[in-house]
Amino acid sequence: MSKLPSFNSKEIIKILNKKGFKLDRTRGSHSIYINEKTRKRVVVPIHNKDLPKGTFLEILKQAGIDKKDLEDFLLSMLLSVNMHFKIRRNINLIQS
Repeated sequence: MSKLPSFNSKEIIKILNKKGFKLDRTRGSHSIYINEKTRKRVVVPIHNKDLPKGTFLEILKQAGIDKKDLEDFLLSMLLSVNMHFKIRRNINLIQS
């Protein structure tokens, strides 16, 4: 992965949920997620814009998520979106 895409809080939370993190509590504009198996705790700022790359990378580091895990997640999201559009297109063809 040569260039890291931008991520907002919702996308980061999806990655954390897929890796076993659950919402522990929220305080102000920050949500704290914990993984019961690894006992790792991650703080995610909840804002309506993309997070700075350094903040995103630090969240991944705290969660123990490496670049391979991130690439796998992005690939699965891409495949799921492509599959969604294929199914939708087929439904539209059937209804026509």
